[in-house]
Amino acid sequence: MKRTMTLNGITNSPNGQPALYEYRISDKSDPAVYGKIDKPQFLWAGGWYLYTLYNLFGLRENEWNISFSPFIPKGVDSVQLTVTLKGVPVSVEIRGEGSTLSSISFDGRDIPSAVVPEDIKDLRKIGVTLGDARTPYLSSANALVISPVYDRETKKLEFDLESFAGHLIEVGVVSPTAKQSIAINGRYISSGITESRTNGSYKIHLRHVSRSKRNHYSVTVK
Repeated sequence: MKRTMTLNGITNSPNGQPALYEYRISDKSDPAVYGKIDKPQFLWAGGWYLYTLYNLFGLRENEWNISFSPFIPKGVDSVQLTVTLKGVPVSVEIRGEGSTLSSISFDGRDIPSAVVPEDIKDLRKIGVTLGDARTPYLSSANALVISPVYDRETKKLEFDLESFAGHLIEVGVVSPTAKQSIAINGRYISSGITESRTNGSYKIHLRHVSRSKRNHYSVTVK
């Protein structure tokens, strides 16, 4: 933001020729176009500014989904924002403090996923509470997320991911306890898994090449 949207940033735009949020063509070797406005930046700057704010408060997106990795600065009790999902505006409220999620709800129903599941219909409200992770939850995935559930008795987090055969899938899971086992389509795996501990929570990262369009994942914790 300092590099692009401050007065110094504007002044130091191409060849130091500021035009507020418009850039001038700075090719001095071509008098026919030198000094002309290249592309207007007003709407781009406004959109980029909002995009930056959303990211600062933890909204993440990739080609497949939208997820949340929230941050609330000290002195702020909560953050409200609106996200458009499948053409529908969805209200999001973020509360609490910390670097992990203690809960996340979709229309009042707790679901162990910071990634918005693809199969949720008519979504209107998302509630995110920061704090110590009480159960394992899916924190990120570069695929469509289907039906994430957590069984407290078996200590098992299960979900489906949909992409395409040959896709390099990367999955992130946050858990209050270490992993015990990970299975894909019922087969336990040991490669492509890393685990680290930060601020009392475990971060599990899985990386593998998908062999089919849809896969079922099972993460059991201790």
